[in-house]
Amino acid sequence: IKSMFLIVLLLIGLTSLIYAVSTTLLSPADNTADNDGFLDLRARCEVFTPYDGTTSFNITNATLYSDVSGTWKQNKTIQVPTPVANTSFLFNFTNLLNFTGEGTFRWNVECNEQNATGTAINKQFAGNNTIVVNYADAAVIVSPADNSYDLDGNSIPISCEATPTTGW
Repeated sequence: IKSMFLIVLLLIGLTSLIYAVSTTLLSPADNTADNDGFLDLRARCEVFTPYDGTTSFNITNATLYSDVSGTWKQNKTIQVPTPVANTSFLFNFTNLLNFTGEGTFRWNVECNEQNATGTAINKQFAGNNTIVVNYADAAVIVSPADNSYDLDGNSIPISCEATPTTGW
């Protein structure tokens, strides 16, 4: 009976050491098409451990990973300036990966949490999301606007206007 009591006590102790942070990629959705190369990447990190009234857990930071450069790597870590116990945080990585070339890319976010004493507890990735960057064709504006031709031998000016902010 004594050994059975110790086993039960050990199992209860191990169960209380299960910590978890949940990571969710919010935007853009998986397999999103992007046509301007300005990537709006957002994620949510939340404590997934039930609060027992005595132990608290804090989300401390989130790190963006991508293979936009051709290699899967860490791009940017955003720290939580003042972690609040047992609270979810939204992380905005918008405009971090700008002027992205055309192609298919993966991205993900890793959330980190610690306990009330500052000890790192857990970190977790969400599943990778994919973005397909395919720029829209630029519009060509030809002048003169009436499509006439130049009789005096001068060149006809052709003006091309295309920027990401104008939607190409």
